[in-house]
Amino acid sequence: MNHERFERLVLADAPLTSAEQEELGRHLPACPTCTALRARWSRRESVLLAGLMIGPQAGFAGRWAARDEARASHRERRQAWLLFGGTSIAASSLAVLVAWQTAVSLPVLFADVLQQGLRWWIWARLAGEVTRAIASSLPTPAAAGAVLAVLGLLAGAGLVSILGSFSIIRFSFQGVRR
Repeated sequence: MNHERFERLVLADAPLTSAEQEELGRHLPACPTCTALRARWSRRESVLLAGLMIGPQAGFAGRWAARDEARASHRERRQAWLLFGGTSIAASSLAVLVAWQTAVSLPVLFADVLQQGLRWWIWARLAGEVTRAIASSLPTPAAAGAVLAVLGLLAGAGLVSILGSFSIIRFSFQGVRR
């Protein structure tokens, strides 16, 4: 005899229809296997339904949030120290390389830095004069404005990159101070 249909009826989650209940009621007295299954399932079902769910202990969410915050803070400090260490090593290496390459006294190095600054200042003034000359030679003011806008965008991009570099250096020390 095939018990599969009756086993599904015994183990069903949904309530049985009246026809299914009658069919199961006629089958159970004649079948000891299905009767034993129903008895075992009734005992298990009562244990499952009577069991209490164990929830987390009091303050679990607070402890979890505190642990998560501590980990995030530790990770931020570690990243700041790594950034600080990396930039320090890079700057030290660059300084050693420059000192080794120049192998000159401090006044000569200072004079070289001043000379380089003067070159940049002269370059910036020449770039301004060239820009004015180009703008004045263009036939329409709109074209001159376009050239000035492009040059302004390039200058702005350079300024943003310089400010970005300084902000990275500045904010890398903030995490280290904590």
